[in-house]
Amino acid sequence: MLYNTPHRFLGIFKSAISNQLFITILVYVFVPFTFYTIVKSQKEKSILNRNSSFISFIDIKQNTTIIKLEVNTIQSIETDRPYSVLRTEDRKFLHSNSLKAFERLLDPTVFLRVHRKAIINKNFVIKLQSRKNGDYDVTLSNGQCVRMSRHYRQNWKKLINHLA
Repeated sequence: MLYNTPHRFLGIFKSAISNQLFITILVYVFVPFTFYTIVKSQKEKSILNRNSSFISFIDIKQNTTIIKLEVNTIQSIETDRPYSVLRTEDRKFLHSNSLKAFERLLDPTVFLRVHRKAIINKNFVIKLQSRKNGDYDVTLSNGQCVRMSRHYRQNWKKLINHLA
């Protein structure tokens, strides 16, 4: 009754909400994301072999056991979301790494990305066959056929030079 000016509760409330919302987003979104990327990069660094910049073994967890798979025996790596499938001569294994992570960890002179869903070991390539649309099919020594996309054509030159 004594004051003519109305109380500015709504303005104060909006200001408090916007400040608290910014802090909430900062704490609950950006901090865990940065923590996740730091932990992930440390994990990838710990996998690397100390003698070279590329790994020579991959640890694969199957139920309660961990298998050490030699990288030289891997013929192809394909995505099967949310996992990657590592194929050898007679077996296949699931791993939680993405293809992009495998590209960083494996030797690019041996393992070539030929499709958005596939990486192959060029030492196991038997045959290249054209699909007559710019794409090719690669046959590996285990009989598996992998599609080569024209979007990864720069890697084909390495593969064709290897076969010639």
